[in-house]
Amino acid sequence: MSIMQSIPVRSIPDDLKESCYTGGFSVRRLDELMVEGEPMVQPVHRHDFFFPLLISSGEGEHIIDFKSYEIADKQLFVLHPGQVHSICIEPGSKGYLVEIAKDFTQSYLSVDFRDNLGTGHLYSLKGATFDRIQGLFELMSVEFEEQSKGVLEAIASCLRLLSIQLSRCNTFQLTEENSSAHYAFKVLKRFQVLLEENFKTKKQVQDYAALMHMSAYQLNRVVKTTLNKTCSQVIREYLLLEARRQLLATPAQVSEIADYLGYEDVSYFNRFFKKQLGETPLQYRKNFK
Repeated sequence: MSIMQSIPVRSIPDDLKESCYTGGFSVRRLDELMVEGEPMVQPVHRHDFFFPLLISSGEGEHIIDFKSYEIADKQLFVLHPGQVHSICIEPGSKGYLVEIAKDFTQSYLSVDFRDNLGTGHLYSLKGATFDRIQGLFELMSVEFEEQSKGVLEAIASCLRLLSIQLSRCNTFQLTEENSSAHYAFKVLKRFQVLLEENFKTKKQVQDYAALMHMSAYQLNRVVKTTLNKTCSQVIREYLLLEARRQLLATPAQVSEIADYLGYEDVSYFNRFFKKQLGETPLQYRKNFK
């Protein structure tokens, strides 16, 4: 069997002495990165870092996990490590592109940062919310450029405020008075993070319940309350998403993809995929538009 050709993964360079990186964090203005009169085009890839992208004004297309989003004014895209995307930003667009290494989050932010940095790919911002968030990006940009004493702590403070602003945009209003919603949200996000990290080897609800020191019933109840789905549905959907990523963004054979996903029997993987999407993996790859 040939070695599976994976989706390209971009990383922040290990040599953090490069002029554009500090301590695993980078923030740059879009207009400084774009060649005048030409769009910024990045083909399909994934990151091993967090990737907030603020569009103050602009046009283009952003495809995240094969779903297309039209780029417009006052948008914030938040990508987590592992998500697959491609992007085309038209000339004249303005905003900020941020890269945040996992090491930075571990050193300067709470363990909950990943959970708090939004639940969706795209935030359409309005009024005072946009002004506040753009102000945070502007402040991070200034701190990053000036490199004054305490720069990383200052940037981390901005990121904490950003996560708070995004939590206010979410369906769940996380307040002290709404402690049950807060608890449910935290459990859900922890489950989703563990699923992203362990999907190749753990495919049963009880596996994740054990990691979270809960019963399968308790975990199912929280997920059903927040998403109106069972844990098993969430697990299946993530496995299908990762299968689609490999089918549509790599030339890997189905047997290689099945092995990558942790299925020893490729025929079982084929049956699982067809039951969920109505097509075999090869049919899906051929018919995808």
